[in-house]
Amino acid sequence: MRIFIRRLSEKKNIIGFLFLWVRICRKNGPFEATQYAWDKHGYDLWHGVDTSQILVESNIWSEGVTNVDKQYAVDSASDKIHRIKCAIKYVAKHLNLKKTKLFDLGCGKGKVLLLAKNYNFKNLYGIELSINLAKICAANLKVKKVKHTLIVDSMRNVKWNNYISDEDQILLYAYNPTSRKI
Repeated sequence: MRIFIRRLSEKKNIIGFLFLWVRICRKNGPFEATQYAWDKHGYDLWHGVDTSQILVESNIWSEGVTNVDKQYAVDSASDKIHRIKCAIKYVAKHLNLKKTKLFDLGCGKGKVLLLAKNYNFKNLYGIELSINLAKICAANLKVKKVKHTLIVDSMRNVKWNNYISDEDQILLYAYNPTSRKI
């Protein structure tokens, strides 16, 4: 029965959301279950996007990635929604976001960029090594009409002078973008 419930909770639909909520609620209570289920399935279902985790070993991630920095890659998983929002709100106390360029290092499927749309940054940039994840990210951002620039390359190869001037305020967002080696 537990395996059946676990499999149902992994589905990317309302059934998956509900079974995930029930599974987590039994262990951690309704508040944590709601937050966890929203992060895993709810946000994507509500907004018609796909920001779910992708393993580096998967063909979706690795196909077409020839950069030597591929060896430093880690699984593409986004930070929790409430943590992203808290981080942006904290930074907003110290920077004028309308004059700030946000760079999401290892943007994956674009959850940070999707959420950042609501905070009126000057520009949004996503940097992603995987061409396939960048395509998914672009599709997600298109659904929500997010103005952005995607850079498909290693963080080490980005021509930063093309995107940053001395007058710019910069925010680098990096949630598990690479292994510690880089």
